[in-house]
Amino acid sequence: MNKPVFLRAPAKINLNLNITGRRADGYHLLDSVAIFAELADHITISLASTDDVTMTGSMTGNINPADTSLHKARDAFRHKTGWDQPVAIRMEKHIPVAAGLGGGSADAAAVLRGMAMLSEIRMNARDMMEIALGIGADVPALMQSWHTTALRMQGIGERLTPLHLCHDLGILPGILLANPGVAVSTAAVFDAMRQARSDMGVDMDMADHASALPDKPLDLTAQIARGNDMTAAAISLAPAIETLLAALHQSVIEYQGYGAAMSGSGATCFALFPTIQQAEKAGKSLKSLWKDDPIWCWTGGIMKLEAP
Repeated sequence: MNKPVFLRAPAKINLNLNITGRRADGYHLLDSVAIFAELADHITISLASTDDVTMTGSMTGNINPADTSLHKARDAFRHKTGWDQPVAIRMEKHIPVAAGLGGGSADAAAVLRGMAMLSEIRMNARDMMEIALGIGADVPALMQSWHTTALRMQGIGERLTPLHLCHDLGILPGILLANPGVAVSTAAVFDAMRQARSDMGVDMDMADHASALPDKPLDLTAQIARGNDMTAAAISLAPAIETLLAALHQSVIEYQGYGAAMSGSGATCFALFPTIQQAEKAGKSLKSLWKDDPIWCWTGGIMKLEAP
């Protein structure tokens, strides 16, 4: 393919996140239901005479431009396939960094898919997922973001079950995302969680939080109520998360939402509402409470799926 490939790399929102075990190699086992937002990084990949990676946008400040998930995905694809044609990768960054929204994983997934399209190399799903998991535990889930609006993640992120997200009259929920202006390291949150929990040792018993069934629409209120096991540890590192969550819970009450929680390892939190209009009203109210503080807010809907 000679034409450039354009892809949207959507943000992942963990409606819940339960830590169910830890492997001997240090990887934590999890059970989480996630959805994909319209909020997305924009990535273009094209053939070039030499390799080049360029990033623009307001969310690139904390990224090392010489060592990104874009580079890792490009190189992993080449290692697996042997395709070494130079490519130019352009990214317009809209997802906050180190924010619990899987932005880097989304970017890697988009590059893997774009490289496959550009090279016209047909790879089976197993091989593609193997490459994705080698880059990061969240990357396999983000590889599914073009085909499903929601999924259940288990294991270290490699066991994926697509889920239904349809609600009354087929209306999809509105999303309010907010970040208190802090970046939280996932590794630091895990360290804080291990120090606080005595049951975080290797070979914990697997627990099955089976409330998300593939053949039934998600009960968003019930899913959010399952909670995020990383919240307390993230708050210990960034107390502003607790203040933000309290405000979001209040907005859920005021604007008849489904619930609010922290996504991933934080610091971004979310609230879901029956419509985008309700999410927008809640967002305006939230911003009015943080007039002089560096809060980041986004409101919108669910990532639109590609035509089959």
